[in-house]
Amino acid sequence: YQRRVRDAEQGDMDAQETLGECYREGKHWTWGEKFTKDLKKAIHWYQQAAKQGSPVGLYWIGIYSEDGFEMEQDSKYAFECFSQVITSKGEYQMFGHFYLGFLYHEGHGVVQDQKKALEQFEKFTSSEKAEGTLSQWKAFAYFDDESLLQFRVGFLYKNGLCGFDKDYSDAVKYLTKAAEQGHCNAQICLGSCYENGEGVDKSSKIARTLR
Repeated sequence: YQRRVRDAEQGDMDAQETLGECYREGKHWTWGEKFTKDLKKAIHWYQQAAKQGSPVGLYWIGIYSEDGFEMEQDSKYAFECFSQVITSKGEYQMFGHFYLGFLYHEGHGVVQDQKKALEQFEKFTSSEKAEGTLSQWKAFAYFDDESLLQFRVGFLYKNGLCGFDKDYSDAVKYLTKAAEQGHCNAQICLGSCYENGEGVDKSSKIARTLR
């Protein structure tokens, strides 16, 4: 374990990515070491990896920047991160397309553009792993502590994207779970549901408290 930490400190990108994952997920006994979830430490190692162009590091720093988890909320920086992620190959390229689609759809960090949003979502769904990924998101969104997946699933139900039928009731269900855990984008989307009476009784008062 100490050797791998030393490797990460000396700039080994793989070690930095792995330490980020271990602290993010609280993995146990990786490299013979018991890890406790620590988002600040996870972000530190992802930032170090991102500086070297790691798609893993860039993706997670993009997530935390957009959502304001233990970092200053910065949608423009998130957009820059995801724009770099999609130049890579593999599953993180696919995830990068999803989040660029979200940013264009909502106008976060970039001028709102529904056409570009759909283009990014189409690139996401055209990936050979997209169908399995969406099924996995649905399955794990049932767990109480999966705010990230609950937000994604709720957002897709709300807008009828990526093969999801528009369903405001399901959107509210998942967005509420994520919002209760402090997911800021879930709170914004849920506020929109209350503002427009989508799946809930219309209430501008509740909408204001969520935005």
